[in-house]
Amino acid sequence: MRQYVDLGRGIVEKAFGRFGESLVDINLDSALREFHAGSHEDLFAMVGQGVYTGSDVVRAIFPGRVETDSEQKSGSFFSLRRRRERQPEGEHAVPISGLTPGIAVHMAKCCYPLPGDRIVGIMTTGKGATVHTIDCLTLEAFSESPERWIDVAWDRNQDGIGAQISRLNITLMNEPGSLAEMAETIASARGNISNLKFTNRTADFFDMVVDIEVEDARHLNNIVTSLRGRRAVSTVERSLS
Repeated sequence: MRQYVDLGRGIVEKAFGRFGESLVDINLDSALREFHAGSHEDLFAMVGQGVYTGSDVVRAIFPGRVETDSEQKSGSFFSLRRRRERQPEGEHAVPISGLTPGIAVHMAKCCYPLPGDRIVGIMTTGKGATVHTIDCLTLEAFSESPERWIDVAWDRNQDGIGAQISRLNITLMNEPGSLAEMAETIASARGNISNLKFTNRTADFFDMVVDIEVEDARHLNNIVTSLRGRRAVSTVERSLS
């Protein structure tokens, strides 16, 4: 139970931090009522177990400040303004070359492209360009529409753009301490867990989807390598669909 509380508290703290808020200044009573939690620790444990996300808690406290699930899946808008530090939602910079100036740019929420990935753009009328990794499984849906594909690349003339979200599919051994071992490994590799969700549990293993803040593809690969070296981690793969 303790490992879920600690992990959940960290996720909630980061969720509020993305909106410039500090958890110590937040009254969580409305979230406790909405999620039927008897205490702060109960709420954090539910987040740590993937029952709710950090964004769910922020939305319960500040309705309207967090995008809906459908908006998250479609991809948030990224301005082309350069910034190094972690930005609030909707103010990210995208160092992409090969696009018409002024065009709306979205990062695909199926593969979560990172600086260093090989990428491709898919044009959608009225929406702009959605950037995918070149090996994203979703691209199969556009195989009969070559006119929508555009050549894009990361702009090597610009510096790092700060924390980006990537997604991992992880299977852990179902034993005490395994979740804490995973979280500590990610933290030691300078990654931040922003959200997680359990997708399946058995007597021996449990599967989860973990969203992690990283700098680029190399940083993510280092985290994956570190996780694969841990006894409690059965499998870990980057999500590409």
